[in-house]
Amino acid sequence: MSRPLPEKGRLCAIVVSYFPDARFAEYLRGIQTQCDSVIIVDNGSSGPSRDLLRGLHGGRVCLHEMGRNTGLGAALNQGIAQARGLGYPWVLLFDQDSLPLADMAACFAGILAVHPRPERIALIGSRFIDRNRESPPSPQPAQGPAWSEQRRVITSGMLLALDAYDDIGPFREDFFIDTIDHDFCYRARRKGWLILKTDDALLSHSVGHYRRHRFLGLEVWRSHHSALRCYFMTRNPMILAREERAYAKLARGAVKALKNAFLVLLLEEDKAGKIRATLAGCAHGLAGRTAMPAWIRRMADQRSGGTPEG
Repeated sequence: MSRPLPEKGRLCAIVVSYFPDARFAEYLRGIQTQCDSVIIVDNGSSGPSRDLLRGLHGGRVCLHEMGRNTGLGAALNQGIAQARGLGYPWVLLFDQDSLPLADMAACFAGILAVHPRPERIALIGSRFIDRNRESPPSPQPAQGPAWSEQRRVITSGMLLALDAYDDIGPFREDFFIDTIDHDFCYRARRKGWLILKTDDALLSHSVGHYRRHRFLGLEVWRSHHSALRCYFMTRNPMILAREERAYAKLARGAVKALKNAFLVLLLEEDKAGKIRATLAGCAHGLAGRTAMPAWIRRMADQRSGGTPEG
């Protein structure tokens, strides 16, 4: 294998931030245990959040301020460019609300050391625990590296080889937030790269703001994402399906959008804003429209988007 193993001294973490709260300092300390340096790419935070981030800058933590909400894809690409400039062959990607649960660097290195085709591994995703719905697992004795091949994994907790990134191409910036991971993994597979995921849970992560509801005697979980997220969560998978000519998947996306709009009407707050964003995302997804509407851009600039991806 020509690539060095992703040991701590050869790893750079990239964290995308967007108005982080005080818990971010705790998460950052956990991330620092996994790597040599951390690059925080901030998408336009201000006030106390910006003060917190600037207070963390220094030593092995570098803060890069984008100046506005440029989206997850642009922030990741910027962080990767900086990591490459520092000479790192691997990066670890994190959302601002993600916390490592185990020695990720050792787990990834162990997988690469025993895998039969390590040179074709583009990335390894971490199995994660959604802290809104699950409890962290009890510590277990190490069983050795264990993984499975996957079609896609989420960006948070992802180990990414930069030689593979160069071949696959950058993260998609016109998707802004959601489905960026799906698109990247799809392009990786098309070029013959392997995508793995750990069998062990290595990450505590928050997916939206899940809450449990009762409806007609059924238990219904809703993520309570913002209107901005509703737009991209609807539009981007449909655009990807359209580009893949997966027209059955495109039709299912339209049906899912209508179902989500109905559940928002019944169970969530900001009903008008979320329904408008969901239906607009559906229309733009069907049309293959990637340009961001002005009213969605205003939402992104007004701190209405929630966390970068989760």
